Amino acid sequence: MVTPITATLNSSASGTARQFFYWISMLVVTLIAALTVMEAFGVYYFPHRSWSEGINPRVIRIRGGALYYEYISVKPSDLGLQLPAGVQPTFMGVLAEIRPTDARGKLFLRLMTLPEDLFFLALVWLVRSMVLSAWAGQSGEVTPFIRDNVRRLRWIAGLLAALWVYHLFLPTLTDELSFYSALNNFGQGVGEDTPWYLTNGYLAVALLLLILAQVFSYGVRLQKDVEGLV
Repeated sequence: MVTPITATLNSSASGTARQFFYWISMLVVTLIAALTVMEAFGVYYFPHRSWSEGINPRVIRIRGGALYYEYISVKPSDLGLQLPAGVQPTFMGVLAEIRPTDARGKLFLRLMTLPEDLFFLALVWLVRSMVLSAWAGQSGEVTPFIRDNVRRLRWIAGLLAALWVYHLFLPTLTDELSFYSALNNFGQGVGEDTPWYLTNGYLAVALLLLILAQVFSYGVRLQKDVEGLV
């Protein structure tokens, strides 16, 4: 049996937890926003990899510069290493510093990581808002089936679709940056065949979120109908 005192204590504890989450999540969003702004101006405190081809980070942003990384085909005669009999080398990873000498190169270098930074910042903010809207505060229970959450789900789906389009052009942008490194026309590059479920993963999740948004929209209408009967 829930007494009025117990209900008040539970509501107060829930409200305190909600306030704690509110400020902690706000701090996380602020830190992500600060890192995004610094990286927009070329200041990197942590290595940032641009995943243009599956597990191969072609461009790696580091403090004080950027590196271009790729795999090239090698033969036994290319190596100064005595390999055991029957062992054949296939490819080798090499990297070189990227030195953009014009505005075009600097723009491409920014485009390697900035769109994903902005996407992640927007995603964290939208998810945070959804959690707070569905959290029971001191005023009582709050349902997740509200118009704002439908709108947020559609925004996340749209951002994922935009990120999918961005990744379609990312390999081309990455290849352009090779002209600003010592690896330009060096060796025979080894491409990576990315599985279809990785290439189109963002689009698939976006479609699922659109379906979920429609479910939430139906829940909003159903909830209003129920409230009208009470």
